[in-house]
Amino acid sequence: MLKEFAKAPNEAITYMGAWVQAGVLELKSRNRPVDPGMSERHLAWIGLLLESQEIMTNLLDPDKSDD
Repeated sequence: MLKEFAKAPNEAITYMGAWVQAGVLELKSRNRPVDPGMSERHLAWIGLLLESQEIMTNLLDPDKSDD
């Protein structure tokens, strides 16, 4: 997924947010408690995506790293 969304981090956030919402709805439909850490587990890797995007940008265009 890091490769797929490397140039579109906002879409990755939306995509994974939709999975969190689907998970919450499924748990509620089964009368199961919602895990408070579920959102963090689904969205925590977004930071890696943003870091990798910045690294690639700097490697491809070192002048942009001065911004």
